[in-house]
Amino acid sequence: MNTSSKVQWFPFLDLQGEPLPDGATASYQELLPGSFDTSAQAMAAAVAAIDQRPEAIGISVKRVEVH
Repeated sequence: MNTSSKVQWFPFLDLQGEPLPDGATASYQELLPGSFDTSAQAMAAAVAAIDQRPEAIGISVKRVEVH
C-alpha cells in the first residue's frame, strides 16, 4: 500500500432483482451510506441495514484504497 493512500471499507446490501424471461433471477448490490476504517465497522453497518430491509438476500463489504 502506498504511504499516501488510505484503505476505506464500504457496506453493500445484496438484493434480488426481478425474474428474467428465462426464469433466472439476477441479483444486484446497493451501496449503503458511509465509509469505514475497518471491515468490521462496515459489516456492522450492513448487518444493521439488512434488519430494516426484508427483501435483502445478503450483505457484503468492499475494500477500496483511496489516494
